[in-house]
Amino acid sequence: MDESARTDALNAVALGVRDFWQSGQNEVEMLKKYLPADAAVLEVGCGVGRIMLHLAPLCKELHGVDISSEMLQKAESALGGLPNVHLHSGNGYDLPFGPETFDLTYSCRVFQHMPKNVVLYSLREVYRVLRPGSQFVLQVPNLLLDEHMLAFTHFAQPVFFRKPYPMYFYTPDEIDRLGTFVGFRVAIVDDWLLAILSKP
Repeated sequence: MDESARTDALNAVALGVRDFWQSGQNEVEMLKKYLPADAAVLEVGCGVGRIMLHLAPLCKELHGVDISSEMLQKAESALGGLPNVHLHSGNGYDLPFGPETFDLTYSCRVFQHMPKNVVLYSLREVYRVLRPGSQFVLQVPNLLLDEHMLAFTHFAQPVFFRKPYPMYFYTPDEIDRLGTFVGFRVAIVDDWLLAILSKP
């Protein structure tokens, strides 16, 4: 992901988003309904902080994890003045937090860059750090959506095998299978394959 950030940080985070920083506010509007008061929140794959910038005023504390030091440097520049924001270097399948730490966890357009075996381990880690009764809001491309199928065929071209960021697409059944295997209750709520994974 460091190569992705150096090559094209904005597309590595949110391919196809027209107004990059404003899109973070749009994601926050979607997240608000799952956000408890005085919440401790975690973003898995925070990138340069496009969502955290807008979400921070609504949280007691907001943590972001990213595997890319390049992304985190950009996030530090964007978020450095926010006292309740904490950035961490790490991967999604070995989160640097204790059990039942967070009231909400989310990941938007990030799991699409992970092989599916890594996604399974990431879901296990998210389950571990979430408090009971809390949600994980997950957004990934939907292979059953026509425009996403076209994007999938685009990224299936051999030239993209050598690009710095791979792309993996999902169906609702795949997300349901992975989530329920880990222990979540899964609800698919949006064609963009927005899934709400609840920890009992």
